[in-house]
Amino acid sequence: MAANPPLVMGYSGLLTPAPFAGEQFVLGRDGVQIALDNVVTRTKKWSAEGYLFISHVRMVFVAPKADSSGLQSFDFPLAYVNGEKFNQPIFGCNNLQFTCLSVATPGAANVV
Repeated sequence: MAANPPLVMGYSGLLTPAPFAGEQFVLGRDGVQIALDNVVTRTKKWSAEGYLFISHVRMVFVAPKADSSGLQSFDFPLAYVNGEKFNQPIFGCNNLQFTCLSVATPGAANVV
């Protein structure tokens, strides 16, 4: 997991992740809520609403603007994601829960 990956302005004025060489984004969704634990902020937590982009290499969450801690986006390499759990509650929204190892600190797990 990496905080604030490079972003570029998309066709519609939307901030999108800068693609790696040969990377293809296959899905983008608006209105996604994210809640992270064990991140480098004052409270060790971060939550926001924004866009989720999925490629064949990674998932990238992008908030419309940075918050007071300076966080605006997170990059989740699919190779570091494990313990995935897709929840479909009777009442409420479907959600995905997983653990992602930190790219900056190898071995440190973050729960999303």
